[in-house]
Amino acid sequence: MRKHIEESNQYHLMIMVKTLSELRTKYKIFAGIICSIIRTMVTFTWNFCDLLIIMVSIGLAERYKQLNEIVSYKISCNSTERINWRKIKEKYAIMNELVKEAE
Repeated sequence: MRKHIEESNQYHLMIMVKTLSELRTKYKIFAGIICSIIRTMVTFTWNFCDLLIIMVSIGLAERYKQLNEIVSYKISCNSTERINWRKIKEKYAIMNELVKEAE
């Protein structure tokens, strides 16, 4: 009985190995080319989206730096000219809307 079980297990193992080897050899060149093209397109799209996010983030960060420099300059400059806080606030609000759109 034990010998029968061992032979049965060996038989099932041989069938599994044979099936796996057949799966490896039954490769369709057309399906492989299509999968390769799709993989390349998906990779390109993924990298393009990452690059776009990076570029938008850098642009927004630079605009915030520019606005902060303008405010710092106007505060540190001891001129009698009034600071137009309304324009600065409007620019800041526009940039905040851009950040929300970028999210």
